[in-house]
Amino acid sequence: MPPEPLAVSLGGPAGVGPQLICEARARREDELLPPFFVCGGAELLQQAGDARGLEVAIEPVANVAEAAANFASSLPVLGDFHRGVNVTLGLPIVHTSPDHCSALGVAGKGIADPDAMIAAIRMAGEIAARRAAA
Repeated sequence: MPPEPLAVSLGGPAGVGPQLICEARARREDELLPPFFVCGGAELLQQAGDARGLEVAIEPVANVAEAAANFASSLPVLGDFHRGVNVTLGLPIVHTSPDHCSALGVAGKGIADPDAMIAAIRMAGEIAARRAAA
């Protein structure tokens, strides 16, 4: 049975993360990388691969099993995470941040969706309440 594919985050979507993911996918056999899929950002990954001159087939998938089945022929991308939250552990403060794709296309236009930020603030409040109760 092949291993479950690993989940990979875009990193800073406005940075080099998407390009590095595409490069890793292109070099997967030489580097003996295990199967992986990316959490969200299909369009951004396609643009990043194109910008780097890589032929990377981006394949949106519905679940991890589908990602595993598609890895040999494409870079699987699971979902579009608009309400995901990152939590930084090991700090003396509560630190959360939205986990979303780049908003470069909506920045400054007054149309950005605040759901991920609201989820991050709520989660920070929940974590802070648990710390206070402990």
